[in-house]
Amino acid sequence: MKQLKEPINSDKIMPAIKKCKNCRIIRTFLLAVLFIVLLGLIKSEQLHYLKIITPTNAAIFIIGLGCILFIFKIIKHLSEKK
Repeated sequence: MKQLKEPINSDKIMPAIKKCKNCRIIRTFLLAVLFIVLLGLIKSEQLHYLKIITPTNAAIFIIGLGCILFIFKIIKHLSEKK
């Protein structure tokens, strides 16, 4: 059997697969949705207090958070511009 003089580096054979930011966000979202569905199936009687989470409330939260972040970014941009 022929022996190699230098160790085999897997990075030379197969370059490391870089995970893009969008892929990580999508995977996290899908895992969260799966977790919520499983939680709803398993503990359906004990989740009566989650009835406050409606699509309208979620949309208000997302839009409000987006507006707050936008205001902070505008303030940061204007302060760096001076």
